Amino acid sequence: MGHSVSTRAISLAGLGVILAISAAVQAADAPAMGTMPAGGGQWHVAPDGKPDGKGTKESPWDLATVLAGPAEAKPGDTIWMHAGEYKGNQQCRLKGAAGKPIIVRVAKGERATLRGNLKIGFNFPGEYVWFWGLEIANRGFVQGNEDAVSISNSETKDANDPNSPLKSVNPGIKIINCVLHDNGVMGVSTWGGAEDNEVNGCIIYNNGADGPDRGHGHGFYIQSVKGPKLIKDNVVFRNFNQGSQLYGSKKAFRNNVTHEGNVFFNNSEISLVGGKAQGDCSHMWLEGGRWAENPRVINNCTYAGPWARAVNNLIGNSNNGEVKGNYFVTADNAVEAFSIHNNTGLKVSDNTFYGHVGTPADKKLADFGANNVVLTARPAEAKYFVRPNDYEKGRANITIYNWPKKDKVAVDIAPAGLKRGQGYELRDAQNFYGKPVLAGKFDGKALEVPMTGLTVAAPEGLPATYKTPEHTAPEFGVFVLLPVD
Repeated sequence: MGHSVSTRAISLAGLGVILAISAAVQAADAPAMGTMPAGGGQWHVAPDGKPDGKGTKESPWDLATVLAGPAEAKPGDTIWMHAGEYKGNQQCRLKGAAGKPIIVRVAKGERATLRGNLKIGFNFPGEYVWFWGLEIANRGFVQGNEDAVSISNSETKDANDPNSPLKSVNPGIKIINCVLHDNGVMGVSTWGGAEDNEVNGCIIYNNGADGPDRGHGHGFYIQSVKGPKLIKDNVVFRNFNQGSQLYGSKKAFRNNVTHEGNVFFNNSEISLVGGKAQGDCSHMWLEGGRWAENPRVINNCTYAGPWARAVNNLIGNSNNGEVKGNYFVTADNAVEAFSIHNNTGLKVSDNTFYGHVGTPADKKLADFGANNVVLTARPAEAKYFVRPNDYEKGRANITIYNWPKKDKVAVDIAPAGLKRGQGYELRDAQNFYGKPVLAGKFDGKALEVPMTGLTVAAPEGLPATYKTPEHTAPEFGVFVLLPVD
C-alpha cells in the first residue's frame, strides 16, 4: 500500500485566485491496488430503478434489490450507482470473494446520495464488498438517528461470554472515497466482526447530535476482535464528539487497528453542549476498558483551532502499539497536542508536536522513542502534506498549515500522479460540493492554493441555533485534488 507522501515547508507570496465550478469527478484510471477485477459483470442501479429491472443502464435495478444480493451479481462484478437521491435505510447482503470483491461504485462524473443508513453484514451475510464514491447524508430523512455506515457487529453468541464466537463475521468490506456527512450518529461504525476492513479516502464531517450531557457521535467508532482494520487517508472534522474512537468496555476487543495518513481537525466544534463554546476539541480517543493489541498511529495530522482549550488526542490501555511520523499540532502550544496514558511496549518516534505532550508521571516522551520534535514556538513557515489516493490515480489529499497566514501557498502536486496536460479540480474539504478552489490542466508547476475567501458548507438537518462554522483558513486547510478526464 506504499505511496510516497510529499511534505514541505515553504515561503509564501501572492494573492487570491479565480473560482470555477464543476461536478465532482471520479477517476477512471486507478493504481494497482484499486484495479477493477478483470472480466467482471457490469450492473446498474438508479433512484427510479425497479425490483424487476434487468440491471442494465436502460433497465436498472433499485438499490434495495441489488443490495439484497441477486443471483446475477457474482464475485468480481461492478454495480454502478447513477445520479440522484436514494431514500431509506439499506442492508447489504452482497457476497464477493477474496480477490474478487463486488464493487458498488458511483458512475463517473455523477453524484449519488443515500438518504439513509447503510448496514453491511450487521448480523447477516455480507462480505468482500467495496462501496466507492457514495455520498451518505441521512439526518432528517430517517426516523431517529442513524450512522452513515454500520459494518458487522460485536455481539457474541453467548452474551455472557465475550470470548465466545461472534454472531457475525464479515471480511473484506471497504468504504472508498465516500463523503459521509450530516448523519444522526457516526460517520462509520465498524464492529468486532469486520475483518480485513478498510475505510480509505473518505470525507467525514458533521455527524452526530447533542444530548443533554455532551455531543454524541464520532467520525469513527471502532471495535475489532481480529482485524486487521485500516483507517487511512480520511479527512475527519466537526463531528459532534470524537474524530475516531477506538473504544469499548472490558468486554470489547480493540485489536489490530491502524490509523494512517488521516487528517483530524476541530471535532466537537459543532456541538452546542461540549464544543467550541466550551473549548473542547477531540481527535482520536484510542483507549478502552480492554487492552488493545497492536494499535498503529502512523503519519496522521491534527489541528485544533485557537478556540480549543482542551484537546482529546490520546492512546491508552494498549500493548505493542506504535505512534510514528505524525504531525500533531494545535493553534496554541499551551494546549495539549497528544497524551500517552497507560500502555506496554508502546513506541513513539519521528513525530512533530506543537502543544505539550502528556505522559505518565514516571515517564518522559524520550522514554518511548527517538526523533520526536516538540516545537516551543509557532512555526515561521508553511508546511504541507500531499497524500496520493490508493484507488484513484491523480487524486490526493492536501493538508496545509499556513502558519504565516499568507494569501496563497505553493504546493507541488506531482506526487499525486497527474499526467502533464491532464485536467484537475482542487476542492475544499470543508465545502466539497461547492465550487472548486482551482481548476485547470496540470503543467508540472506548483499550484498556488488560495487560503482566503474560502467558505464552509452549512450543516444539514439541524435547528437554526446551529450556525455554519467559520473556516479554518487562512491558518489551516485541507483540499482534495481530483483528476478530470
